[in-house]
Amino acid sequence: MRRVELNTISEPDPNERPCFVPETAPALSTRNPSVEYVCGKCETTLAELPYQVTLSTILQDVDGLQDIDTAIHVVQCPACDSFNEFPHQDNNPMKDTSSAPDFEENLERLVRQTRRIKGDEEFDPEGHLIDPDTHLLDQWDDVYDLSYEDLLCFPRYLSETVLMVSPARITYDHFNYWGWTAAVAVEHPIFQDGDSEDVIREYLSLVHFMLFKQRHINSRVFYTREGISTDINSKKISWEEAWKVVDWGNPSLEHLSMLPDRYAATTGFAVLEGLLNVHCDDISSTEGNVVSSVESPWRPEESTLSGVNYHDKLQIWRYHTARDATKETLDRINDLGRYDPETLNANMAGIEDIVANELKTTNHFLRVVADQRNGNLHGQVSTRVVGTLITTLCSLLIWDMIPEESISDHLEMVLEKVETQEDEAFEEAMSAPAFMPVDRVRNLSDIDIVTPADPRYPEKYRQFQSEDDHD
Repeated sequence: MRRVELNTISEPDPNERPCFVPETAPALSTRNPSVEYVCGKCETTLAELPYQVTLSTILQDVDGLQDIDTAIHVVQCPACDSFNEFPHQDNNPMKDTSSAPDFEENLERLVRQTRRIKGDEEFDPEGHLIDPDTHLLDQWDDVYDLSYEDLLCFPRYLSETVLMVSPARITYDHFNYWGWTAAVAVEHPIFQDGDSEDVIREYLSLVHFMLFKQRHINSRVFYTREGISTDINSKKISWEEAWKVVDWGNPSLEHLSMLPDRYAATTGFAVLEGLLNVHCDDISSTEGNVVSSVESPWRPEESTLSGVNYHDKLQIWRYHTARDATKETLDRINDLGRYDPETLNANMAGIEDIVANELKTTNHFLRVVADQRNGNLHGQVSTRVVGTLITTLCSLLIWDMIPEESISDHLEMVLEKVETQEDEAFEEAMSAPAFMPVDRVRNLSDIDIVTPADPRYPEKYRQFQSEDDHD
């Protein structure tokens, strides 16, 4: 559990900053906590909360505090009487933008969590698990605060959550990374004309599809809770009843929330190839062929390429086009020797022979990825895990395409556009606010976030699988 030492402050004015005064410590302890908050003076544990759950979110359910208009961020320690300020949106003392998140440590923690869950008899290993209770970003970090180099580095760890653990995990960070990439791409001028425009629109559609399941499920979980209602024809109607009408009128919605990974495992390969064609100077952006003799060290039997297949295109990007940080990311993903073959075989269908062959020869995992294209496209296999991987590679490619000298000013512009429009209704699906925040319900202030770790979370949404899809 992460340990956070709180900042102590002078006694606040209760009219301006109400303070929670508990009788005992810890004052708050919730289900599945991941962060321990301790008094900055005597180190008494004041609260144990889940990742990114704020003090005010929990206190709004405490008797006698529901009617307080101002959010409570201050707790008086019952052991030493000092006043401690909890981190919140407007004051985050733990956030240090000068240092990068420790992705490696966070990945190791996620792997440990997965191993513990696998020991739970109630955990069904089938299906593709979305797990917003596990994270690769540090506490209080946001994806839009990552440096350009971190954005090129992050996919190494996002990929490993679906390659190194079984069942594969999609974290909330996956959705944030895809959404932020799409928000930046849709507003960047280099993607708005020329050869890249069409394929970028296809990428944006891919991200919309991948965000659909998270957004649909979170909306269902939030709006169908007891006490949530809406006005229809001047009558108060519960959202539970409203959803029943929507489901009756469009039963396809429920099934669509299960399908984005399959879409990404088929159409996503075409999007990735289109981006490779546009980005790599050695490949024709229109024909998809190599335009000149290309050195091919990934092929020990050939020094240069005369033709090109899907694996070659991935390696051309890695060897000849990628920035240094991107190349390091691709090198790590490509190193087949880093993965456990049994875990890979459990997560990706039909790869046993090619994995065994590569381990004896060139050790290229990207060849395994390329081999998945035909199997999924022609219906020979149905591997949903590869859809998450392909969407992440497409997003990495987008960042690799953006000129570094323009990135800082552009990120600030996109973030400002998102922050000023995130609560507005808009009709343009291809705009930055359409992709960020990833989940508008989750970003509402002081709501009770229900995740798969909560017993109130609907069982049917804990995992994504269909009757003919057992990866």
